[in-house]
Amino acid sequence: MPEWFPALRTSLKRHLAPHLPPQPLRVLGGALWASLLCWLLGLIIGALWSGGEYIAQEASSLGQSIVATAEQAGGTPHAGGQQAAAHESSDLRGPLQTLNLPYSDTSAGTLAGNVSRVDDALVQALRRMGLSTTRIEPLQLTTQRHHVQNRVENVLFQRMQVRLPDTLLNAYTETVSGLIVNNVLGGTLSTRTACGRTILDVTIDGVRTHELFLLPSGDVFTPPPPAGRPLMALVLTGFGVDPELDKQALALDLPVALALLPGAPNGRSMAGAAVSGGHELLLHQPLEQAGEPLTPGTIRQSMSDEEQRATLRRNLESLPEASGVINFRGTSLTSSRSACLALCEEAAANGLFVLDSRAGAASVLHSAARGVGLEAWRVNFVLDENNATTRQVLDELDEAERYARRLGQVIAVAQIRPETLDALEQWATDRQDDVLVTPLRYILE
Repeated sequence: MPEWFPALRTSLKRHLAPHLPPQPLRVLGGALWASLLCWLLGLIIGALWSGGEYIAQEASSLGQSIVATAEQAGGTPHAGGQQAAAHESSDLRGPLQTLNLPYSDTSAGTLAGNVSRVDDALVQALRRMGLSTTRIEPLQLTTQRHHVQNRVENVLFQRMQVRLPDTLLNAYTETVSGLIVNNVLGGTLSTRTACGRTILDVTIDGVRTHELFLLPSGDVFTPPPPAGRPLMALVLTGFGVDPELDKQALALDLPVALALLPGAPNGRSMAGAAVSGGHELLLHQPLEQAGEPLTPGTIRQSMSDEEQRATLRRNLESLPEASGVINFRGTSLTSSRSACLALCEEAAANGLFVLDSRAGAASVLHSAARGVGLEAWRVNFVLDENNATTRQVLDELDEAERYARRLGQVIAVAQIRPETLDALEQWATDRQDDVLVTPLRYILE
């Protein structure tokens, strides 16, 4: 109640009460109360009206920002690179629209907020080039503690793979660089090459926050599967050995992942064809196993951690298109956590995820990879053990489908053999379509 109102009421009572009968005095008091209520109600209505106009203005501004973002993105993102011709350097100076991918902390002035702005820049660079944002795939997340302006911040260091057509590698790098320089306080981007692949490093005020491995993907890019359907990923090993069988594998109407051993005789020539066809390529890394002959590029138990890492790096140099590594044999090595940690840490440092072939029941390769924050999967089915016939492979495929329907997803591996390829060709034509065959990268843990 205003301070002047009690004084006014007292003055009126003192001067008017002796001259007025009781009833008019009560009426006057009621009128004064009514006037006060009307005055307060007017203030409330005015405040609400002003707030409504402000909200409407903000909503209009937000709507314009969303429209502007869609226009800059060239409409709905798609898989091809046809819109890249429309990419202009002026896009680099455009405002960075705030997204919630993958983090929502965009507060200015904090390291975490600027990390989020980098995340937004990586996504928006793809949109502005007319490419699907699903081309960015998280590879490894690790937490870092940094002292920033007399406080400690926990920030995620992120390794990512970005799959791009060869012709757009430079355009993507330039777009990301422009967005970061102009929208991220203290943000810089540098480019380097290792093991035959381009790597982008992002730092914010001297803190390294992102490492991006740019992988060529050809012109074919399989979009993510719709939610709710059971999924199956197929991995074929022995690629790059027999040219005729390799061509038969590439001709399958299935998005299979192809694994090459180091030194495969036709590995380099077939790798390009696989990438152009939109297939994932894996390094089939041989590990020493008692009673089995050593193949080129094998990681041996007698090697030191550094020798094992160097062997993996050399093998990767022959296959820079690889997005992951699957172990070949190695029951002894995969049961050693220290050996698996060395393998996983080097795989992560070279932009590879890990697929545990489960060579031996005691394998800890998968758990070691997950322990260092690395994307990793485990094989669920081997489709053609013991030189299986075409009929036996078909039976295993049916069993794998039942597994996928029951548990939601399955990863199956097989060798490139005539019987296996014949079974896959028949199965691709005759199978039910409720289980979706998808690239390995879309299988979730």
